Amino acid sequence: MRWAAAAAIACGLSAAGCATSLRGTRDLDLPPDRVMEEIRARIEHVSTISGEGVVTIEAPEESGSSSFSLDLRKPDSVRVGLSGPFGMRLGTLQFTRSRFVFYNAQENTAFTGSSDGSALHRMFNIRMGFDEVMRAFTGEFFDPASGAPDSFATDDGEYVLSYRRDGGRAEYRIDGDDFFVREFRMTDAQGRATLEANASEPEEDGGVVTPRLLRVVFPLERRSISVAYSDVGVNGEVSCAFTVPKSARVVER
Repeated sequence: MRWAAAAAIACGLSAAGCATSLRGTRDLDLPPDRVMEEIRARIEHVSTISGEGVVTIEAPEESGSSSFSLDLRKPDSVRVGLSGPFGMRLGTLQFTRSRFVFYNAQENTAFTGSSDGSALHRMFNIRMGFDEVMRAFTGEFFDPASGAPDSFATDDGEYVLSYRRDGGRAEYRIDGDDFFVREFRMTDAQGRATLEANASEPEEDGGVVTPRLLRVVFPLERRSISVAYSDVGVNGEVSCAFTVPKSARVVER
């Protein structure tokens, strides 16, 4: 059950990607500031995300897969339902900016804690705070507050932006037509990759291209998460509400 909860937290972790654009690649002639404007406009255009599919997590402790359903409302609400074979309900994960709740339906137990990342790490070995969780589910790894990149290039239909961060580097490979993050990579001061993400099988919904197949790898921790959406939509009606059953045992983490 632990792997399923961890997978739910990181599942959409993502949407970065190496997908082929839905339209023909145009000349990559925009300067860095215009590219960043296009990325920010895409991020601002999306207010909600809903979807379902299968999430798979691989880790030294445990590996497995689970079906999931997702409701997300920016900037501060996420609800993920997890189910097993034959639709068996496994649990529900709800996030707000200040708190999270994971309800284990099999044990009728609700785990609660702060969304600052400490409780998540203790429970699921996932080092992610609330903003990182939101970016994972939306695929918005790019920080809209980022300034000008330290280096800027074009390569094989992609804009490549690189930044110095925390002694290491963060690199984004941006689709040249639809301005979503195809690939995202972070390295530490020693040049070791600490996070690698990619996305494929993009599909357009509501004028926004959304990858349907996602993979995020934490090389130093030997963990990886893959998300295969069977259905995903943006800017539709969602409900992120969840009430813990009165009969449930509540554990503060």
